[in-house]
Amino acid sequence: SAAWVLCHAMLAWKAKATSQRSPGALAEARQERWRVAVRAVAGHPLDKALRVLQLAACEARGDSADTGDGGGQNEEEILDLVAQIEACQIPLCSDPLEAIA
Repeated sequence: SAAWVLCHAMLAWKAKATSQRSPGALAEARQERWRVAVRAVAGHPLDKALRVLQLAACEARGDSADTGDGGGQNEEEILDLVAQIEACQIPLCSDPLEAIA
């Protein structure tokens, strides 16, 4: 899983570097990071760090969406990812009620 974390870091750095060139390149870099996140979680479904990186990649991909309903669709996708994390019984915090507040 450490290799996947390093891959995420490299792709995040690449997205930051390409953001100055063109918005299209930034969107493609974020899409690539999302694809890597999905592959990483498929290989290591119980890894908390990879799940959190997947949430971050999903949020970044949603930020680059140019569709009118992209925000609502992205929120639904993030809620689905959080539900998957809860189904795998991966705690995101020590107290679930604290996370809601």
